[in-house]
Amino acid sequence: MVFFNRFKKLFTIQFIIISQIAISQTSYNSGDPTQTEEINYSYDSQGRLTSMVETNSWETETATFNYNSNCTVTYIQTFQENNSSIVDEKNSLTLRFDNNDNLINVSNGVYSQVFEYDNFNSPFKNIVGLNFHILLSGELTSSYIFSLNNNCISNVYSNSLGDFSNNYNYDYNQDGYPRQIIVQDSEGYESTISIQYSN
Repeated sequence: MVFFNRFKKLFTIQFIIISQIAISQTSYNSGDPTQTEEINYSYDSQGRLTSMVETNSWETETATFNYNSNCTVTYIQTFQENNSSIVDEKNSLTLRFDNNDNLINVSNGVYSQVFEYDNFNSPFKNIVGLNFHILLSGELTSSYIFSLNNNCISNVYSNSLGDFSNNYNYDYNQDGYPRQIIVQDSEGYESTISIQYSN
């Protein structure tokens, strides 16, 4: 189990693993135990993630994954308020990964995001049952900082207004896993994320 402490809030994340694949994930906010989020996953016959349905107290987010012949993945995301038949928002993104299953590019024709990684261990490396697409969950990855195997060192977002970047500096433990990250954005703001590991 991995614990993240950011802005003095502690999030606990638990997975249900069946036959070495994650079936569901539940996140708990220690500041408000009533605030929980549950994510359920579905897979195809090749073991690839095909859908991800996230539910909290106010809305349901559904993501579907289509695997293309050019080695990209089309990621379609919809948001719908609970007890409503109206879809509030729909996004479609094209995702590209490197040979280590690190997300290196996100684009939708309006903006693009490019990521670079270190060669050290992600906090999620060697956790049985995690599919790399599960790490697209923002709370789990702290906005794409972590991939399945390595850690993001830079993230450049580009649109018609220009480029906006985040840089990440790590302090690693003796096993090569990050224990603290200093995040710096293009405007000079800094934040710190601390990570605790539990056996």
